[in-house]
Amino acid sequence: VFNATLVLFKKLWNNFKDEGRYTDNPFNDLSRRKSEGSKRRELTVEELYKIFEYVKDKEDMLCLFSLGLYTGLRIGDCACLKWNNVNLFKRVISIVPKKTKRYTSQIDIPVHPSLFNVLSVLWNKKGDNEYVIPEIADLYNKRILKNRITRIFKNCGIVTSEIENGKVSILCNFHSLRHSFVSMNIN
Repeated sequence: VFNATLVLFKKLWNNFKDEGRYTDNPFNDLSRRKSEGSKRRELTVEELYKIFEYVKDKEDMLCLFSLGLYTGLRIGDCACLKWNNVNLFKRVISIVPKKTKRYTSQIDIPVHPSLFNVLSVLWNKKGDNEYVIPEIADLYNKRILKNRITRIFKNCGIVTSEIENGKVSILCNFHSLRHSFVSMNIN
C-alpha cells in the first residue's frame, strides 16, 4: 500500500507542478519500502488432482480451473473470456490481458489438449452466449467468485491463508494456478 500510494503522489505532483509553479517534487526524496514478498505458492500435483477431481462434474468450474492452469491467465481474464478470443480450429486463445493492457499487446496462447476438450464441450452448448462460461462471468462481475473458489480449495483440504503477527497472508487462491502454469512450463 505504501509503495502504491507513493507512486500515486509522485505522479500527481508531476501532473500539477506546472499549475502551481512548483519545481521540486517532495515525494522524490521518499524511498520505496522493501517488499516482504508474497507467500503465495504454486499448487502441488496432488492438490491439482484434488481440485480437478472435485470440479470434474461442475462444468463451469472445470472450465475456469482448466483455463487458469493451462493458460496462466488471471481470474478476470479467465472468468470473462469471450468466444471471439477462442479459435478452436487453430487451437489458440488470443487476448489482451486486462491488468496489463496498457503495456501489453495481444498474446496468443496455445490451447492444451485437456483445455481443448473442455472448451469443445462448452462450444457445442454455447447458444448465443458471448462468454465462454457465462455463469462464471456473472459471479465474477457480482464479486462473489473468489469466495466460491476459496470454498473449493478448502473442500479439497488446501490451506488458503495463515495469520502471522496479526496479519492474514494468502497462501493459495486462483492466482496459484498462474504460478503452477509457470512451473509446469519451466519443468
